[in-house]
Amino acid sequence: MNTVVRVANTGVEEAAFQVEVSVKVGGEVSSHRFWFQGVPPGETGEQDATLAGQTRTDDLGKPEIYLDDLRRIG
Repeated sequence: MNTVVRVANTGVEEAAFQVEVSVKVGGEVSSHRFWFQGVPPGETGEQDATLAGQTRTDDLGKPEIYLDDLRRIG
């Protein structure tokens, strides 16, 4: 399952962020830590990753997505 994370820098200086998300599909849980560095003020950073393997979600119901951690690190 392709998972996209976007972080908006609403501050007045360039910033770095750390975001961790988990995706549960059926009984399988996958997590990923995203690192956003140098996001300009007023801009949005975007990254994607494949989580929960190649499981067909239509067979297992809707995926559950969790925001485990979000912090500004710089």
